[in-house]
Order: sequence, then C-alpha cells, then structure tokens
Amino acid sequence: MNPVLPVLIFALPVLSFGITVLIGRYFPLKGASIGILGLVVSFILSCVVFYQLQVDPTRTIDLSITWLDFGEYTIDLGILIDRFAAVMLVVVTLVSLCVHIYSLGYMKGDRRFTTYYAYLSLFTMSMLGIVISNNLFQLFVFWELVGVSSYLLIGFWFERKP
Repeated sequence: MNPVLPVLIFALPVLSFGITVLIGRYFPLKGASIGILGLVVSFILSCVVFYQLQVDPTRTIDLSITWLDFGEYTIDLGILIDRFAAVMLVVVTLVSLCVHIYSLGYMKGDRRFTTYYAYLSLFTMSMLGIVISNNLFQLFVFWELVGVSSYLLIGFWFERKP
C-alpha cells in the first residue's frame, strides 16, 4: 500500500481548513465546495485503505517521525491504522461529508457561511487525528482540538438573541 494514502486522508481536511480560512470566500459556494471536495476524496481514500486492510487482516499501517528529541525521551508524530481505525476513518469521513452537504441548505444566506465551513473542516481534521493517533500526546492534542472546534461550532451564532 502506498504510505501517502493515509497521510492524504488526514491532510485534505487540513488543507481545506487552511484554504477556506485564507481565500474561501472567493470560491464557489463561499468555501463549502473546498470542504466537500476534500471530504469526498478523503472518503474514497478511506474506503481504499479499509478495503486493503480487510484483504490482509494482519496488516497495520504505522508511520512515525520524531518530532522532539530530549536525549532519552522523544515525542513522535505518526499514524497508526489497523482494521478498527480503518472502519472509523470511513465512518468519520462519511458522517462529516453528510454534515457538510446538509449544511449547504441549513446555513444558506448566513453572513459567516465561510467561517462555519472552516470550523467544520477543523472539526473533521481533529476527529480524523484522534482516529489515527499513534501515541497519547498526539491523541491529547487532537482531543483538545475537537473541544476547541466544538466550542466554535456550538457558539457559532453567539450574536443572535434567544
């Protein structure tokens, strides 16, 4: 299996977040198209990884690089995908894709439409990061990002009166 596939599954929501934040308002559907396109590709790649791990049940994908080195102690960043993580990749990308598509109509006409899709891409990226984390430090970082992005999405209409 090509080791780029699992990296792309995670990287596409990261890229869609960055592009949406920087220049999303200039794209069709004000950035929603970027997030939806990235998730369609991530979902397809997740299905490919899922299939490849189902064909060979003993196989796992384990990619890792050293991020910080403190002599005896190191902090690694990496990806660990087994059969269960592959199922979760498919579930997270599919549900997130459905939310992105549903939000097209739900958020139509909102003045902060682009910002909403940026937050949604950040949330998706954080969830995928939890699924593919290969150590507790990385899991903690993505767990906190899920919390931050949930806060941003829940409080999205903070200026509206009840």
